Amino acid sequence: MGRVKIVFLDIDGVLNHSEWLYEIQARWKQMRIADPDFSEMIDERAVKLVDEICRTADARVVISSSWRICHRPGQLNAWLRAKGLSQNILGVRGNEIQLWLDEHDDKDVKSIVILDDDSDMAHLMPRLVQTHFSAGLLPDHVPLALAVLDRPMKRKRGKRR
Repeated sequence: MGRVKIVFLDIDGVLNHSEWLYEIQARWKQMRIADPDFSEMIDERAVKLVDEICRTADARVVISSSWRICHRPGQLNAWLRAKGLSQNILGVRGNEIQLWLDEHDDKDVKSIVILDDDSDMAHLMPRLVQTHFSAGLLPDHVPLALAVLDRPMKRKRGKRR
């Protein structure tokens, strides 16, 4: 596979936002939908921005969202592809991004960016492009993410846990 750039992708607050979710849930309630299509909670506009980042930087996506707990990777992949992601997701992370990095050899990962609305990234904060739950991923975030992906990872001796 060679060294790759990775986009760790959260969903809530990145691929959707509070107003988007409010509108979707209000429609579901109005239509009395008991078994909603959760893919509707993903904003196609935001997925296309992620795709722009990936295509420009030649990066791959790893899901770092709690959605990975409730939805199979294949289902998440299908939803994102249907909304405009032009590649398959590389995988899902376990509990922590650093654990995913520890499982992948340094020679496999060239650089990473984390797209998330939370700021609990510890020593990976310099790799975070933080969104806000009220707005989600915006066009202004794209150049920030690309700039982070252009910075190579600093290699550390030993693994952080």
